[in-house]
Amino acid sequence: MCCRGVRATQTMGGVGHNQDMFESQTAPLILIVLLVSAVLGVILMRVFVTRPSRTIVPLYAASLPMASAIDVPIPLPAPFNTLSSLLGAIAILTCAAHLLIQRRARIPSVTAGIWALFLGWVCLTGLWALDPTSAFNTVMIASSLIVLMLIVAALPLETKDFEVIRLAVMLSGLIVGLYAVFVQAAGARFPTHAVGGRFSLSADPEKTDPNILAASLLLPLGIALEQMILGASKWWGHWRSRALGTTIALFTTVAILFTASRGGLISALIVFVGTLFYCAKIPGGGRHVKRVLRNIAATILGVVVVGVLTAYFFPRISTIIEARLLNPPVQRLLSVQADPSGRAEIWQAGTLACENHCVVGVGIENFADIYNEVYPFSGAKRNVGSNRVAHNLYLALAVETGLVGLTLFGVGIAAEWAGLSNRRMMILAPSLKPLLVGLLVANIFLSAVWFKYFWLVFTVIRAAEASVAPLADAEQEHLLPARVRWSAYAADA
Repeated sequence: MCCRGVRATQTMGGVGHNQDMFESQTAPLILIVLLVSAVLGVILMRVFVTRPSRTIVPLYAASLPMASAIDVPIPLPAPFNTLSSLLGAIAILTCAAHLLIQRRARIPSVTAGIWALFLGWVCLTGLWALDPTSAFNTVMIASSLIVLMLIVAALPLETKDFEVIRLAVMLSGLIVGLYAVFVQAAGARFPTHAVGGRFSLSADPEKTDPNILAASLLLPLGIALEQMILGASKWWGHWRSRALGTTIALFTTVAILFTASRGGLISALIVFVGTLFYCAKIPGGGRHVKRVLRNIAATILGVVVVGVLTAYFFPRISTIIEARLLNPPVQRLLSVQADPSGRAEIWQAGTLACENHCVVGVGIENFADIYNEVYPFSGAKRNVGSNRVAHNLYLALAVETGLVGLTLFGVGIAAEWAGLSNRRMMILAPSLKPLLVGLLVANIFLSAVWFKYFWLVFTVIRAAEASVAPLADAEQEHLLPARVRWSAYAADA
């Protein structure tokens, strides 16, 4: 017994000694890692501050919508604890530091000023909100989104900056599309949202809504379609640029299809048709549109022929493709079942709330509170639950911010449309007008005005406004679209 006690004491002493040695050896290593991380962080921040329009702003744009579903270990409540929020905060700080250090900034357009007024009114409605906490949290989100747009509007951008941002946006659509195809090809089940499996980036409905995902893919889709038609990238060359645009447009369309979002699919069709229309209006663009339409028609015919032959000679392969790549998202798109979200009942209650509160509104992010109060008196035939969002951007703005907020929003949209109708803007980015229409149509079925993807569209428009200034007026109208868009920027190369 005595020997066992001595041996146990020696063993415990040895363990303690080894633990002390381990801690003494790892402490310097941890210190070195922290120092290296700090140095790298300082270098990275310096790079961001020096050229934010070619570093952090494109990185933020490329991270959407994927980074919104990734939580980061920072001591902030949701939704501020996501990777996209962290990148957005870094973008605001570094862009502001760039403007302060360089002491050189653009005067933002009138449109940017209208959005600043809209933000001011939105913040003001928080003073009489039914739920001040929800209003305050949303005001913080709204302020960060619009402030980032206003800061980008003040940056003195060059054409290369806008090209980098465009490329970053397109790559986000490509990454999401590749992931969607991989999930389906691997035979994995899509997360269950609402009534069936639909593609999203997270199984948690609170983090990723397939309808929101579809709407967020409209921007990369439109820019990719424009590049597919006109090409004209500075770095890739014409045929490589068109090939890249075609690839990204294809995978982005597949991702939208897999979300099984009817509103997203309708909006994507609007973006597609509108981009063809406005690209055809560019001098020399008509022949490029005809070429694309011929290629699309030939591709569709080829796919139909291959599909028929495969179904006839290889029925097993056809069954596998149908099971893995078409169901259940396509099955949901073709179904005629009632809307599981209960939009009709929500809109009916929202209309009743608007009759009494649409002058100044009930406060930002307070639709759910007033909905709970008026729903029993709305006459709805079906109970769709409590604390429901509006599922309609315009109804949500009318109820929460009143006619004042809705009017300011409408004026801002009208100003955006007028700015995009400028000849130089049409030459530089013909896809932005149909993108604006597609965004507004998608939000007939969504109340996602305070989501990052929504204001990213206007941030890209601000970047286009800044980079369009060097274009010459009339001297180059006889050139092909690629040269019209890029040859005037040769001085920036």
